[in-house]
Amino acid sequence: MAATLANGGFCPITGERVLNPEAVRDTLSLMHSCGMYDFSGQFAFHVGLPAKSGVSGGILLVVPNVMGIMCWSPPLDKLGNSVRGIQFCTDLLQLFNFHNYDNLRHFAKKLDPRREGGDQRQNLEPLDYTSLQKELALTDKVWKKVCPSETSEDSSSTVVYRMESVAERN
Repeated sequence: MAATLANGGFCPITGERVLNPEAVRDTLSLMHSCGMYDFSGQFAFHVGLPAKSGVSGGILLVVPNVMGIMCWSPPLDKLGNSVRGIQFCTDLLQLFNFHNYDNLRHFAKKLDPRREGGDQRQNLEPLDYTSLQKELALTDKVWKKVCPSETSEDSSSTVVYRMESVAERN
């Protein structure tokens, strides 16, 4: 669902429009303003992206026109949000310039994955399973910046798999 919202209502796997643009816009606006319970204002200030948390420990994060991320880690803070999920979102925004108000030209300290190697991904057709796995793969360099305590040598595993393995150890 996060990837579909990030993709303007088109399912990134099938290429089918499943949500109309107005519904996506309205949903992302609500997620940005009140999706993190009483922490929504602080989350909007520090992360600056639409997100929705749940009392099960999940956080659905949308980087519009880039990607959708689902974090799940049950330990909750006093406001009902995932402690590790919020930390992941904050760390992600310290590394990449995804905040809605980051200056895209003059923020040299942050990476812009939309620009680096962007010419390689012009094809927006539906992905087969192998291509999807390649798209989801996170390199060791980026993973170690987002999760420095992770020492896995397998750079082809997906974010979901890696987060599950980190959660199992904690």
